[in-house]
Amino acid sequence: MVNVLLPTTTIGSFPKSKELKKLRKAYDEGKVGKEVLEAKEYEETVDWIRFQEKIGLDYLVDGELYRGDMIAYFAENLQGCDVSGLVRSFENFYYRRPVIGGKLQGTNITREKVRWTQPITVDRWRFAQSLTTRPVKAILTGPYTMLHWSYNMYNSKEQALEDLAKAIRPEVLALINAGAKNIQIDEPGISDVPQDFLLAKKAIDHIIRGLEGQATFETHFCFGHYNQIYPRVLDLPFQVYSFETANRGFPMYPLIKKSPFTKTLCLGTFDVHDETNPRPIKKEDVKALILRGLELVPPERLRTAPDCGLKTARSIELTRENLRIMVEATREVRDSYKPLS
Repeated sequence: MVNVLLPTTTIGSFPKSKELKKLRKAYDEGKVGKEVLEAKEYEETVDWIRFQEKIGLDYLVDGELYRGDMIAYFAENLQGCDVSGLVRSFENFYYRRPVIGGKLQGTNITREKVRWTQPITVDRWRFAQSLTTRPVKAILTGPYTMLHWSYNMYNSKEQALEDLAKAIRPEVLALINAGAKNIQIDEPGISDVPQDFLLAKKAIDHIIRGLEGQATFETHFCFGHYNQIYPRVLDLPFQVYSFETANRGFPMYPLIKKSPFTKTLCLGTFDVHDETNPRPIKKEDVKALILRGLELVPPERLRTAPDCGLKTARSIELTRENLRIMVEATREVRDSYKPLS
Protein backbone atom coordinates (compact mmCIF):
# COMPACT_ATOMS: atom_id res chain seq x y z
CA MET A 1 0.00 0.00 0.00
CA VAL A 2 1.23 3.49 -0.86
CA ASN A 3 1.58 5.59 2.30
CA VAL A 4 0.67 9.02 0.94
CA LEU A 5 -2.48 11.09 0.96
CA LEU A 6 -4.36 11.34 -2.34
CA PRO A 7 -2.40 8.67 -4.23
CA THR A 8 -2.40 8.90 -8.02
CA THR A 9 -2.96 6.14 -10.54
CA THR A 10 -4.47 5.39 -13.95
CA ILE A 11 -7.23 3.03 -15.02
CA GLY A 12 -5.10 0.58 -16.99
CA SER A 13 -4.48 1.09 -20.70
CA PHE A 14 -2.11 3.45 -22.49
CA PRO A 15 -2.10 4.34 -26.20
CA LYS A 16 -0.01 2.14 -28.46
CA SER A 17 2.64 3.68 -30.68
CA LYS A 18 2.21 3.70 -34.47
CA GLU A 19 5.06 1.18 -34.69
CA LEU A 20 3.35 -1.23 -32.32
CA LYS A 21 0.04 -0.90 -34.14
CA LYS A 22 1.76 -1.73 -37.43
CA LEU A 23 3.42 -4.76 -35.88
CA ARG A 24 0.12 -6.01 -34.44
CA LYS A 25 -1.45 -5.72 -37.91
CA ALA A 26 1.52 -7.49 -39.50
CA TYR A 27 1.28 -10.26 -36.91
CA ASP A 28 -2.45 -10.71 -37.59
CA GLU A 29 -1.62 -11.02 -41.29
CA GLY A 30 1.10 -13.59 -40.61
CA LYS A 31 3.90 -11.31 -41.77
CA VAL A 32 5.89 -11.27 -38.51
CA GLY A 33 6.33 -13.81 -35.74
CA LYS A 34 4.98 -13.64 -32.21
CA GLU A 35 8.45 -13.06 -30.77
CA VAL A 36 8.86 -9.87 -32.85
CA LEU A 37 5.52 -8.48 -31.65
CA GLU A 38 6.15 -9.40 -28.01
CA ALA A 39 9.61 -7.82 -28.05
CA LYS A 40 8.03 -4.50 -29.04
CA GLU A 41 5.28 -4.86 -26.45
CA TYR A 42 7.83 -5.45 -23.70
CA GLU A 43 9.95 -2.54 -24.94
CA GLU A 44 7.02 -0.13 -24.75
CA THR A 45 5.96 -1.53 -21.38
CA VAL A 46 9.38 -0.55 -20.04
CA ASP A 47 8.98 2.95 -21.51
CA TRP A 48 5.59 3.43 -19.86
CA ILE A 49 6.78 2.15 -16.48
CA ARG A 50 9.71 4.58 -16.62
CA PHE A 51 7.39 7.43 -17.56
CA GLN A 52 5.01 6.68 -14.70
CA GLU A 53 7.94 6.66 -12.28
CA LYS A 54 9.28 9.91 -13.72
CA ILE A 55 6.08 11.89 -13.19
CA GLY A 56 5.53 10.34 -9.76
CA LEU A 57 2.43 8.18 -10.15
CA ASP A 58 1.87 6.14 -7.00
CA TYR A 59 0.06 3.04 -8.32
CA LEU A 60 1.38 1.98 -11.72
CA VAL A 61 -0.06 -0.16 -14.53
CA ASP A 62 1.60 -2.17 -17.28
CA GLY A 63 -0.31 -0.24 -19.96
CA GLU A 64 -2.03 -3.31 -21.51
CA LEU A 65 0.02 -2.92 -24.70
CA TYR A 66 -0.43 -6.63 -25.40
CA ARG A 67 -4.25 -6.46 -25.31
CA GLY A 68 -6.39 -5.66 -28.31
CA ASP A 69 -9.15 -4.56 -25.94
CA MET A 70 -10.42 -5.35 -22.46
CA ILE A 71 -12.96 -7.96 -23.60
CA ALA A 72 -11.52 -9.79 -26.60
CA TYR A 73 -8.15 -10.31 -24.90
CA PHE A 74 -9.70 -12.50 -22.22
CA ALA A 75 -12.01 -14.25 -24.68
CA GLU A 76 -8.94 -15.22 -26.70
CA ASN A 77 -7.35 -16.76 -23.63
CA LEU A 78 -10.24 -18.60 -21.97
CA GLN A 79 -11.37 -22.03 -23.10
CA GLY A 80 -14.91 -21.96 -24.45
CA CYS A 81 -14.70 -18.39 -25.80
CA ASP A 82 -13.93 -16.98 -29.21
CA VAL A 83 -14.02 -13.64 -31.03
CA SER A 84 -16.17 -12.65 -33.99
CA GLY A 85 -16.16 -9.60 -36.27
CA LEU A 86 -15.80 -5.92 -35.50
CA VAL A 87 -18.66 -4.05 -33.83
CA ARG A 88 -18.87 -0.40 -32.83
CA SER A 89 -18.37 0.39 -29.14
CA PHE A 90 -18.69 4.18 -29.25
CA GLU A 91 -17.95 7.03 -31.67
CA ASN A 92 -15.50 5.60 -34.24
CA PHE A 93 -13.99 2.92 -31.99
CA TYR A 94 -14.56 -0.76 -32.71
CA TYR A 95 -13.75 -4.06 -31.02
CA ARG A 96 -14.02 -7.72 -31.95
CA ARG A 97 -17.09 -8.97 -30.13
CA PRO A 98 -16.42 -12.19 -28.22
CA VAL A 99 -18.52 -15.32 -28.20
CA ILE A 100 -19.10 -16.71 -24.71
CA GLY A 101 -19.74 -20.43 -24.50
CA GLY A 102 -18.78 -21.44 -28.00
CA LYS A 103 -16.12 -21.67 -30.70
CA LEU A 104 -16.53 -20.32 -34.22
CA GLN A 105 -16.08 -22.83 -37.05
CA GLY A 106 -16.79 -20.96 -40.23
CA THR A 107 -20.43 -19.91 -40.01
CA ASN A 108 -21.16 -22.46 -37.26
CA ILE A 109 -20.63 -22.30 -33.50
CA THR A 110 -19.70 -25.30 -31.39
CA ARG A 111 -21.03 -24.85 -27.86
CA GLU A 112 -18.44 -25.21 -25.12
CA LYS A 113 -18.21 -24.49 -21.40
CA VAL A 114 -16.07 -21.50 -20.40
CA ARG A 115 -12.97 -22.59 -18.46
CA TRP A 116 -9.63 -21.20 -17.27
CA THR A 117 -6.73 -23.40 -18.34
CA GLN A 118 -3.60 -21.34 -17.58
CA PRO A 119 -2.53 -17.89 -16.33
CA ILE A 120 -3.44 -15.09 -18.71
CA THR A 121 -1.97 -11.91 -17.24
CA VAL A 122 0.50 -13.15 -14.65
CA ASP A 123 3.70 -13.06 -16.73
CA ARG A 124 2.96 -9.57 -18.01
CA TRP A 125 2.16 -8.31 -14.51
CA ARG A 126 5.28 -9.97 -13.10
CA PHE A 127 7.45 -8.36 -15.80
CA ALA A 128 6.03 -4.88 -15.13
CA GLN A 129 6.41 -5.26 -11.37
CA SER A 130 10.03 -6.36 -11.80
CA LEU A 131 10.81 -2.98 -13.35
CA THR A 132 9.81 -0.88 -10.35
CA THR A 133 9.57 -0.80 -6.57
CA ARG A 134 6.19 0.94 -6.80
CA PRO A 135 3.05 -1.22 -6.77
CA VAL A 136 1.74 -2.27 -10.18
CA LYS A 137 -1.98 -2.97 -10.35
CA ALA A 138 -3.11 -6.21 -11.95
CA ILE A 139 -6.15 -5.55 -14.11
CA LEU A 140 -8.87 -7.97 -15.22
CA THR A 141 -12.23 -7.58 -16.90
CA GLY A 142 -15.11 -8.68 -14.70
CA PRO A 143 -17.60 -11.44 -15.55
CA TYR A 144 -20.64 -9.24 -16.04
CA THR A 145 -18.92 -6.85 -18.44
CA MET A 146 -17.43 -9.81 -20.32
CA LEU A 147 -20.91 -11.23 -20.81
CA HIS A 148 -22.66 -7.91 -21.48
CA TRP A 149 -20.32 -7.02 -24.34
CA SER A 150 -20.30 -10.51 -25.89
CA TYR A 151 -22.56 -12.93 -27.74
CA ASN A 152 -23.92 -15.33 -25.13
CA MET A 153 -24.24 -18.92 -26.38
CA TYR A 154 -25.38 -20.24 -23.00
CA ASN A 155 -29.04 -21.02 -22.45
CA SER A 156 -29.09 -18.71 -19.44
CA LYS A 157 -27.33 -15.54 -18.35
CA GLU A 158 -27.01 -16.97 -14.84
CA GLN A 159 -25.06 -20.04 -15.96
CA ALA A 160 -22.81 -17.99 -18.23
CA LEU A 161 -21.97 -15.62 -15.38
CA GLU A 162 -21.31 -18.52 -13.01
CA ASP A 163 -18.87 -20.14 -15.42
CA LEU A 164 -17.15 -16.83 -16.20
CA ALA A 165 -16.71 -16.19 -12.47
CA LYS A 166 -15.28 -19.69 -12.03
CA ALA A 167 -12.87 -18.97 -14.88
CA ILE A 168 -11.72 -15.59 -13.55
CA ARG A 169 -11.18 -16.68 -9.93
CA PRO A 170 -8.13 -18.90 -10.67
CA GLU A 171 -6.57 -15.97 -12.54
CA VAL A 172 -7.01 -13.86 -9.40
CA LEU A 173 -5.46 -16.65 -7.31
CA ALA A 174 -2.53 -16.91 -9.72
CA LEU A 175 -1.92 -13.16 -9.49
CA ILE A 176 -2.02 -13.27 -5.69
CA ASN A 177 0.42 -16.20 -5.68
CA ALA A 178 2.70 -14.17 -7.96
CA GLY A 179 2.69 -11.33 -5.44
CA ALA A 180 0.04 -8.93 -6.74
CA LYS A 181 -1.31 -6.80 -3.90
CA ASN A 182 -3.68 -4.59 -5.93
CA ILE A 183 -6.16 -6.26 -8.29
CA GLN A 184 -8.61 -4.21 -10.31
CA ILE A 185 -11.65 -5.96 -11.80
CA ASP A 186 -13.27 -3.64 -14.32
CA GLU A 187 -17.08 -3.79 -14.37
CA PRO A 188 -18.55 -0.86 -16.37
CA GLY A 189 -21.30 -3.14 -17.64
CA ILE A 190 -22.95 -3.22 -14.20
CA SER A 191 -23.90 0.46 -14.34
CA ASP A 192 -25.10 0.03 -17.92
CA VAL A 193 -27.69 -2.61 -16.97
CA PRO A 194 -28.63 -1.89 -13.34
CA GLN A 195 -31.48 -4.42 -13.33
CA ASP A 196 -28.86 -7.18 -13.41
CA PHE A 197 -27.03 -5.90 -10.33
CA LEU A 198 -27.76 -8.92 -8.14
CA LEU A 199 -26.62 -11.33 -10.86
CA ALA A 200 -23.39 -9.40 -11.25
CA LYS A 201 -22.87 -9.24 -7.49
CA LYS A 202 -23.23 -13.01 -7.15
CA ALA A 203 -20.54 -13.56 -9.80
CA ILE A 204 -18.12 -11.07 -8.23
CA ASP A 205 -18.73 -12.51 -4.77
CA HIS A 206 -17.71 -15.91 -6.13
CA ILE A 207 -14.44 -14.50 -7.47
CA ILE A 208 -13.37 -12.67 -4.32
CA ARG A 209 -14.94 -14.77 -1.55
CA GLY A 210 -12.29 -15.92 0.96
CA LEU A 211 -9.55 -13.75 -0.58
CA GLU A 212 -10.26 -10.62 1.44
CA GLY A 213 -7.06 -9.38 3.04
CA GLN A 214 -4.80 -11.13 0.53
CA ALA A 215 -5.02 -8.19 -1.89
CA THR A 216 -6.77 -4.85 -2.26
CA PHE A 217 -9.62 -5.36 -4.70
CA GLU A 218 -10.64 -2.46 -6.89
CA THR A 219 -13.19 -1.86 -9.63
CA HIS A 220 -13.85 0.67 -12.37
CA PHE A 221 -17.05 2.17 -13.79
CA CYS A 222 -16.84 4.60 -16.72
CA PHE A 223 -20.43 5.23 -17.84
CA GLY A 224 -23.96 4.15 -17.12
CA HIS A 225 -26.83 4.78 -14.75
CA TYR A 226 -25.02 5.63 -11.51
CA ASN A 227 -28.25 6.84 -9.92
CA GLN A 228 -29.72 3.33 -10.28
CA ILE A 229 -26.84 1.43 -8.70
CA TYR A 230 -25.77 3.80 -5.91
CA PRO A 231 -25.47 3.21 -2.96
CA ARG A 232 -26.05 -0.54 -3.36
CA VAL A 233 -22.91 -0.75 -5.52
CA LEU A 234 -21.00 -0.37 -2.24
CA ASP A 235 -22.23 -3.86 -1.32
CA LEU A 236 -19.77 -5.34 -3.82
CA PRO A 237 -16.62 -6.77 -2.18
CA PHE A 238 -14.30 -4.01 -3.44
CA GLN A 239 -12.29 -1.61 -1.32
CA VAL A 240 -11.59 0.95 -4.08
CA TYR A 241 -14.07 2.27 -6.64
CA SER A 242 -13.05 4.28 -9.70
CA PHE A 243 -15.71 6.40 -11.40
CA GLU A 244 -15.89 8.64 -14.46
CA THR A 245 -16.41 12.01 -12.81
CA ALA A 246 -14.75 14.66 -15.03
CA ASN A 247 -17.07 13.83 -17.90
CA ARG A 248 -20.82 14.44 -17.48
CA GLY A 249 -20.41 16.96 -14.67
CA PHE A 250 -19.47 14.71 -11.72
CA PRO A 251 -22.68 12.62 -11.69
CA MET A 252 -21.68 10.88 -8.45
CA TYR A 253 -21.55 14.13 -6.44
CA PRO A 254 -25.25 14.54 -5.54
CA LEU A 255 -25.62 10.80 -4.99
CA ILE A 256 -22.79 10.68 -2.46
CA LYS A 257 -24.02 13.87 -0.82
CA LYS A 258 -27.28 12.08 -0.17
CA SER A 259 -25.79 8.71 0.84
CA PRO A 260 -22.16 8.74 2.10
CA PHE A 261 -19.43 6.85 0.25
CA THR A 262 -18.02 4.27 2.67
CA LYS A 263 -15.15 2.89 0.55
CA THR A 264 -12.13 4.52 -1.13
CA LEU A 265 -13.12 6.73 -4.05
CA CYS A 266 -10.84 6.99 -7.08
CA LEU A 267 -11.83 10.22 -8.79
CA GLY A 268 -11.74 10.53 -12.58
CA THR A 269 -10.04 13.91 -12.99
CA PHE A 270 -10.07 14.42 -16.76
CA ASP A 271 -12.19 13.31 -19.71
CA VAL A 272 -10.24 10.86 -21.88
CA HIS A 273 -12.78 10.80 -24.73
CA ASP A 274 -12.88 14.50 -25.60
CA GLU A 275 -11.59 14.32 -29.17
CA THR A 276 -12.54 17.96 -29.79
CA ASN A 277 -9.88 19.29 -27.41
CA PRO A 278 -6.29 18.97 -28.68
CA ARG A 279 -4.89 20.98 -25.77
CA PRO A 280 -3.71 19.70 -22.37
CA ILE A 281 -6.08 19.79 -19.43
CA LYS A 282 -5.91 22.71 -17.01
CA LYS A 283 -4.34 22.15 -13.62
CA GLU A 284 -6.89 24.37 -11.92
CA ASP A 285 -9.75 22.29 -13.32
CA VAL A 286 -8.22 19.13 -11.88
CA LYS A 287 -7.64 20.78 -8.50
CA ALA A 288 -11.22 22.04 -8.40
CA LEU A 289 -12.52 18.54 -9.06
CA ILE A 290 -10.29 17.06 -6.34
CA LEU A 291 -11.54 19.65 -3.86
CA ARG A 292 -15.12 18.69 -4.70
CA GLY A 293 -14.18 15.08 -4.07
CA LEU A 294 -12.79 16.05 -0.69
CA GLU A 295 -16.22 17.39 0.22
CA LEU A 296 -17.43 13.80 -0.05
CA VAL A 297 -14.65 11.66 1.45
CA PRO A 298 -11.58 12.42 3.59
CA PRO A 299 -8.15 12.57 1.89
CA GLU A 300 -7.30 9.14 3.34
CA ARG A 301 -10.05 7.67 1.13
CA LEU A 302 -9.56 9.62 -2.08
CA ARG A 303 -7.38 8.78 -5.11
CA THR A 304 -7.03 10.46 -8.48
CA ALA A 305 -6.94 8.98 -11.98
CA PRO A 306 -8.19 9.72 -15.49
CA ASP A 307 -11.88 9.03 -16.18
CA CYS A 308 -11.10 5.84 -18.07
CA GLY A 309 -8.38 3.87 -19.81
CA LEU A 310 -6.17 5.88 -22.15
CA LYS A 311 -5.72 3.58 -25.15
CA THR A 312 -8.11 5.68 -27.28
CA ALA A 313 -6.49 9.00 -26.32
CA ARG A 314 -5.75 11.53 -29.08
CA SER A 315 -1.96 11.08 -28.87
CA ILE A 316 0.78 9.66 -26.69
CA GLU A 317 2.23 13.14 -26.19
CA LEU A 318 -1.08 14.62 -24.99
CA THR A 319 -1.70 11.59 -22.78
CA ARG A 320 1.65 12.04 -21.05
CA GLU A 321 1.16 15.77 -20.59
CA ASN A 322 -2.32 15.29 -19.11
CA LEU A 323 -1.03 12.67 -16.66
CA ARG A 324 1.82 14.96 -15.63
CA ILE A 325 -0.65 17.79 -14.98
CA MET A 326 -2.94 15.46 -13.02
CA VAL A 327 -0.07 14.37 -10.76
CA GLU A 328 1.09 17.97 -10.20
CA ALA A 329 -2.44 19.12 -9.38
CA THR A 330 -2.91 16.26 -6.92
CA ARG A 331 0.41 17.02 -5.23
CA GLU A 332 -0.52 20.66 -4.77
CA VAL A 333 -3.76 19.69 -3.08
CA ARG A 334 -1.92 16.99 -1.08
CA ASP A 335 0.59 19.52 0.20
CA SER A 336 -2.19 21.43 1.96
CA TYR A 337 -2.71 18.44 4.26
CA LYS A 338 -0.51 16.94 6.94
CA PRO A 339 1.36 13.83 5.75
CA LEU A 340 0.25 10.41 6.93
CA SER A 341 2.12 9.28 10.06
